[in-house]
Amino acid sequence: MKRVNTFIKFSVVAAVIALLVLIVIKPDICKNGAVSGILLCGRVLIPSLFPFSVCVLFLMKSGMTDYAKKLSPVTTRLLGLSGDMFCIVLLSFLGGYPIGAKLLNEAAKNKKISSKAAGRILNFSVNAGPAFVVAAVGNGIMGSKKLGYILLISHIAASFIIMLLARPHPEKDKAEISNKPYPNTADCFVLSVSDGSAVTLSLCAFVILFSVISAYTEFFSAYFNALVYLSNILEVTTAVAKTGNIYFISFLLGFAGISVWCQIMSAGRYIKINFLSFAFFRILHGIISSILTAVIIKASGFAVPCITNSVKFSFDVFYSTPALSVSLLIMGILFLISVFSKKQAGKLLEDVV
Repeated sequence: MKRVNTFIKFSVVAAVIALLVLIVIKPDICKNGAVSGILLCGRVLIPSLFPFSVCVLFLMKSGMTDYAKKLSPVTTRLLGLSGDMFCIVLLSFLGGYPIGAKLLNEAAKNKKISSKAAGRILNFSVNAGPAFVVAAVGNGIMGSKKLGYILLISHIAASFIIMLLARPHPEKDKAEISNKPYPNTADCFVLSVSDGSAVTLSLCAFVILFSVISAYTEFFSAYFNALVYLSNILEVTTAVAKTGNIYFISFLLGFAGISVWCQIMSAGRYIKINFLSFAFFRILHGIISSILTAVIIKASGFAVPCITNSVKFSFDVFYSTPALSVSLLIMGILFLISVFSKKQAGKLLEDVV
């Protein structure tokens, strides 16, 4: 194991050095990749993720999700999950890839669940959000909302199947329940905005970094064909935009991509994650999703339109829509509330920060 860790460490160091050399030799590729990542964050990630993150974190911090414990007799018997943990899984279906990890991390941090149990639940709480699957992938890339709904149904159904396969053990993984009182409403709100901002900024950083890496792999794939496959597993958004095969797209949505994996590792610091198990379930999720997509398409008799690899990802489904305007308005209101709720120090910089 020590040799393996040493090998991994030196491999990562070599990769980072190689990236530094490439940035010096080909700076334009780095610039274009970073700009693409920034646009992706500004037009898709932040408008769809930040407001939702603040809302669900507020529900967690205020203790509102504890009311879901009333469902525990049913959910524990069927799925091995308490009612509030099942609520977290449902929210992961709605919020997108990092939301499940962030909520489980919050629960483990507050000792509402053990770190080990959080790691088990994480295996089926890494899900693409409906807005991304239906609007961006289905309608934006494939030109069909119906295909988007088929992908979404397959994606969620695969998660439920994995939930049954990776059934947690509530008694074995039971945490020492904390009786720490929840913060008051104002503190919950400010903390939710702060934590939501932190996780969104962290995710944006990973997206920009992997957009740069993807730009280099795409450039050098003309000389080394094997890099095409590496590019497909790095960042899910750019990968689904470059393939015209709906079954492979279904796999990629379940697999999530290395960029999303890093985002989850960053958001889940209090979660005990078994990396090999996590990777296995990501691959399994992709395979099951692909199979279910094929079954649904065949059963419905839906004719899949011809899609070429020249199709480019469009931000139009998010840009110039009320979603961006509402998100900016919400962020402005949250910023003002967070500023005026703090004690004023009499210095502009300290008061704002």
